[in-house]
Amino acid sequence: MPSDDDDSNSLAGDTPPGSLVSHAQSLPPPSPTQNRGEEESGVGSGSQPSSSGPAPGESSSEPSLTSSATTVTTSGHKRRAPDDSDSHGDLTQYVGAVARHLKLKKTDHDELAKVAVLSDRELLVYNTVLVMKTRDRLDMVQPVAAVWEIPRALHVAIEHYTYAVLCSTVLPTYVTDGYPVGAVTTILSANQGWGYTSDVRNNKLKREIVEKRVGGRLTDRRAAIKLLILFSIGPDRLIELNAIHFTKPKNPKTQATPPVKLNVLQLAAEISGLYKLDPVRLTLELCARVAYLRRRLDTFLQTKPNNTDQYWRIVDTKLAELRKQGALKASRMIQQALREDQDRFGTVDTNEYEEAISGDDNISDRAAEGRPLLSSAAFLTS
Repeated sequence: MPSDDDDSNSLAGDTPPGSLVSHAQSLPPPSPTQNRGEEESGVGSGSQPSSSGPAPGESSSEPSLTSSATTVTTSGHKRRAPDDSDSHGDLTQYVGAVARHLKLKKTDHDELAKVAVLSDRELLVYNTVLVMKTRDRLDMVQPVAAVWEIPRALHVAIEHYTYAVLCSTVLPTYVTDGYPVGAVTTILSANQGWGYTSDVRNNKLKREIVEKRVGGRLTDRRAAIKLLILFSIGPDRLIELNAIHFTKPKNPKTQATPPVKLNVLQLAAEISGLYKLDPVRLTLELCARVAYLRRRLDTFLQTKPNNTDQYWRIVDTKLAELRKQGALKASRMIQQALREDQDRFGTVDTNEYEEAISGDDNISDRAAEGRPLLSSAAFLTS
């Protein structure tokens, strides 16, 4: 006979393993004659058996009424009849079989065992509470159909301006207080034709979706710019700084790209190429900012850090210190960084720099500085 915990008895079948129903099916139904005899003999009412029973010493083929009322025989094993005080019987074995078959956690198994001994009224209350809690959870779930998607034009604008703002030569901070996110969303708000309308901004869910996308793309672009600067330092200097391991890919299956020493214009061109649809202009101001960023990374690597995660925060701190010294001195310090960069990584002819766009027309610079955007600004066409 299979045991109650035999998983070969599927719960998906007609009769679950170890259930009372499965045992009851093997019992023959009582015959009408037997029932009538029990009633006439007064079994259960306290009367004595009839004198028509078998005489002493005679054997009888009929089973004892007392025996049949207390035990049932199934496949050669005796099983105690259910207690009259509990119409459901003892479900301990059945609970164990179900828990094993469904591989329930111990906490769920214990809870199921407690539920199995509840009365009908207690079980009704328990199930009602479960329904109420499920309803509360469903009310909290946002329907899939109601999730808002960023319009195509707005998606393109985010791709462009998360890149353009980080390449701005007047950006005061790269990560602190989420400043770049605010600069980008300011640009998006100025051209509602892209889809960042007042209705979207006033809707918490939609606004957070846009801000999350902007923040994510800024993070991706900062990481790409930092990696280009790191590689441009060149293998000799990186070995000297004991920082060559930072150029190794995190995934060992990815083929490593060897670092190559670049002059500042070449490095600026690499950064400009990160967004091929609308690369930034290789101006003198951009190269000066790039030279300053490379100087800060070189200085940071001299401290032998375990990683470069704090690089942009260090840049923000140093830029804040420069601004406290006044705009003129800050400009001179960045120009000095450009001269030192050319001494170490190679000179650049001034004729190779591109002409900068007018400050009033450069929407990224105006947003980076926190200035209001003019209606004549050169917005990205959608």
